[in-house]
Amino acid sequence: MKLRYIIFITIFFFTSVKNINSKDLIILAKVNDSIITNYDLFLEIKLLEILENKDFSKENKLSLVQELIDLKIKEIEAKKNNIEANPTRIKNRVNTIVAKHNINNENLKKILKKKINIIENWNKLIVIKFKNKLEINMTEIREVVKNNNLSDDKVSKLINLERSKKINILSKNYFNQIKNNYFVKVQ
Repeated sequence: MKLRYIIFITIFFFTSVKNINSKDLIILAKVNDSIITNYDLFLEIKLLEILENKDFSKENKLSLVQELIDLKIKEIEAKKNNIEANPTRIKNRVNTIVAKHNINNENLKKILKKKINIIENWNKLIVIKFKNKLEINMTEIREVVKNNNLSDDKVSKLINLERSKKINILSKNYFNQIKNNYFVKVQ
């Protein structure tokens, strides 16, 4: 199924990537009833160029459309489960990134906020769904602490790192399960 998406995206891009900067709004993909347009892709590229300080090639644009599709699925899934992340946490993350990268464009700020909101909602969904699977092996942590004589701060970071690893694995597995429930059409 993923191969089919890649083929559609590739065909689409080689026939219409020239329109990315045009004033015409073109639907690149549909996820259920939600759309992803060339303007969404344009803003995503501009934001990533600022954040990562690099230009994007056609190959990168293909993967960015797939990322936008994945992000849209995560957004829909979080909404379906009535998940709302902490608005203060989102605002703080956005403000930190805006200040660090000196982002002045209001559209880019909105896209950044929306993206962070979706990621936070998705992470909260994963934690809620899999909270009983997020326990980490404290015996292993104690052994690492004992062998490396770590400070309390480093122990806390190690625990958070292990928890993040578990969340990422659970997130990927869950996403792979649910994405087949969504109708994705690349125009």
